[in-house]
Amino acid sequence: MILCMISIFLVTGCSSEDIINKEEYNKTLESNISEMPEETANETKKEVQEPTSNASVEEKNIVWIKKKEPPKIIMFHNNMGPMCLEQLDFLDEMKSKYLSLVVEEHLTYETGTMDLLYEIKYQYGLSYGISTNYEFLPITFINNHSYSGFNRAVEERIEEDIIELIK
Repeated sequence: MILCMISIFLVTGCSSEDIINKEEYNKTLESNISEMPEETANETKKEVQEPTSNASVEEKNIVWIKKKEPPKIIMFHNNMGPMCLEQLDFLDEMKSKYLSLVVEEHLTYETGTMDLLYEIKYQYGLSYGISTNYEFLPITFINNHSYSGFNRAVEERIEEDIIELIK
């Protein structure tokens, strides 16, 4: 996880698990610094300083947020079948609705794509989509679920998975 600093005025939509206190941050920082070469550690310690008593309100009122990886969908498709095109349109809507959503697309007719598909498919087991045996495109992976084919039920489940990942 990546730690980032933001002003308290910007913290909206963060859950309480995302916010860590200064002591927890300092422990993490000290742990990371102790593993660095001495020269790098000294430079890092110089860069991380407490705000002075003359610091502005913005500098004093900060919280540390654990930044989660953005939700990601992996989609294998041929860019021409009706279910593939419908899902691409649906995912465009989802990307505009959930701005942090990342869609990684793989075209099945490109070299090496099928090897990657078989590797990922093996990790997920049966599909929750129209076909449990991955007989239809698109094939989609998200939130420990896989979907083969696309219809209204798959659309609803994919959006539920997106919402679960964003929480």
